[in-house]
Amino acid sequence: MSMQQIVDDIYALNRHLQSFEKKYRLTSSDFYELYSNGELDEGEFEQTRDFVEWAGFYRMKSQLEAEFAGLSRQRLAALRSGEQGLLTPETA
Repeated sequence: MSMQQIVDDIYALNRHLQSFEKKYRLTSSDFYELYSNGELDEGEFEQTRDFVEWAGFYRMKSQLEAEFAGLSRQRLAALRSGEQGLLTPETA
């Protein structure tokens, strides 16, 4: 997966996360902490489905951010060593 694809996926996931944050008035990181610790009463079916989706989107975003950070560190090292020359934008 290219860095651009990762960034695009992160932005798409952010849109999903923001909709849940607005609906439940809670940041995704705070929600995920409560969810992971079993501190939420999932209540009705729709809310349970929302929580499962929200947690899944949050995990996917976290994994992509970690992957992006690793690729970014590799790129930074290559730039510092002069391996890749100037910092230029990626073309689609």
